[in-house]
Amino acid sequence: MSRPLINTDKLRRARAALGLSQAALARRVGVSQGLIWAIENGRKTPSLDVFVRLCAALSLPLEALVKAEGSEAPDELEAGLRGKEG
Repeated sequence: MSRPLINTDKLRRARAALGLSQAALARRVGVSQGLIWAIENGRKTPSLDVFVRLCAALSLPLEALVKAEGSEAPDELEAGLRGKEG
């Protein structure tokens, strides 16, 4: 079984869709801007607690930012982003 990975591209796109800077997202999540940068750039994997708070801050289901190696991430984020554009 492959280890779940954060879909960093979708994380960045979801943050941008809400018009949030890394610093603003960090404040919502309760972590440093440096940690958000490291997660978005694949340098660190968030703890489960931080991951849950990150998804909540972005109003996303947990599955939207998780992807197993070699598989496509769920399309919930795509649908969510389309709904926020209107």
